[in-house]
Amino acid sequence: KAKDKKEKKEDIPGHLEVHKIVQELEGLLVRLSWKGASYDLKAPLYGTHHGHNLALAFVTAFELGLGPEDILSALKTLPQIAHRLEVKPQGRDMIVIDDAYNSNPIGFQSALGLLATLAQKSGGKIKRKILITPGMVELGPAHTEAHETIGRLAGQVCDVALVVNGQRIPSFLEGFKATGGQKELHEVASFAEAQSWVAANRQDGDAVLIENDLPDLYERKLRL
Repeated sequence: KAKDKKEKKEDIPGHLEVHKIVQELEGLLVRLSWKGASYDLKAPLYGTHHGHNLALAFVTAFELGLGPEDILSALKTLPQIAHRLEVKPQGRDMIVIDDAYNSNPIGFQSALGLLATLAQKSGGKIKRKILITPGMVELGPAHTEAHETIGRLAGQVCDVALVVNGQRIPSFLEGFKATGGQKELHEVASFAEAQSWVAANRQDGDAVLIENDLPDLYERKLRL
C-alpha cells in the first residue's frame, strides 16, 4: 500500500514537495522538488513559517515563465517584512529582532524560538538574549493562561526580560520566574524606559527581541 501511495503521489502533475526548511543566521534555506528537479531557495527572511511562502512564490514565478536561476537570484535580495521578525544587526555583535507589530501566542512562541535559534547558530557571538514585551492584548478569557505559558517559555529562552506595565500581565511574571530562576526580570513603566535600560546596559553579543510595541494607550493607568 505504501508503494502504491508513493507512485500515486509522483503521478500528480506539477507536484510540489518541500523537503527541508532551515533557519540560518543569514536567513532561510528551503529545499524543494518541483517538476522533477530539486532546488535550494535562500532568502534573508526569518521565521520558519515563511518557508512554505517562499516555496509557493517560487512555483508561482516559475509558472509565470521566469527561469529558475532568475527566481533563485531574486529571492536572495528579498526584503524583510518591517516589524515582523525583522532582524537588524546593530554592530558590536548585537542584533535586534523587531517583532513589534502585533502579537499572539503562536507568533510570540515563534519569536522566542527564533531568538534561541539565532543564538545557537551564532557560534557563541550572541551571549545574552534580552526580551522587551508588554505582553499580548485582546485574548479575552485566555489572557491569564496564555501569558503564564509564554512567560514560562521566555524564562527558559531569555537571559533578561524587560516587561512593560507588568501589573497587566502578572501571570507572565510568575511563569518567567518559575522557569527562569534567578535570571534578570525588570518591570518598567513604558517602552521608552525599556529602551533606556538596554542603551545603558548594552553589552557585546546582546540579542534583543522586541515582542509587541503597544501604543501609549495601553501603558496609561485607567482613570474613570
